[in-house]
Amino acid sequence: MVKEEMALLSLQEKHWESAALHQRETLHSSLRKDGRLPDLQEVSDRPTETPFGREGTLGSRHLRCQACREAARLRLELTSVVGRLNRLMEENANTVQLNDKLQKECEELRTQNRQLKLQVLSLLYLHQTMDSSSGLQKSLLWTKPEGS
Repeated sequence: MVKEEMALLSLQEKHWESAALHQRETLHSSLRKDGRLPDLQEVSDRPTETPFGREGTLGSRHLRCQACREAARLRLELTSVVGRLNRLMEENANTVQLNDKLQKECEELRTQNRQLKLQVLSLLYLHQTMDSSSGLQKSLLWTKPEGS
């Protein structure tokens, strides 16, 4: 499920740079029909939308101009947000991979630690056995000499 979401987000990233879908296509029907997201248009390719007709008043042209600037600002903001989101998702994926790698290394080190402890215990037992057979009873642990 997560892999599918990541694939969909990376597919969306490729197509959402200008954040303007073709007017004749909707995201979901296009995805169902073609198996991909619709292509995006550049700002200059988009037909200008005139809610009051092409020969609008000066006020309506001014409103259109403001709306275009606001749309461009929002498009730029959306592009930067999508870019940040994609970078964070990539960093998260890298962090997860590093975490998995570190967990494997930690488990390997634990195994090596157990093996080394067993080797040390075997050597101590062997040393004690050899000393007891020769008649010497030395302590296995180092003790601080008296008078120091």
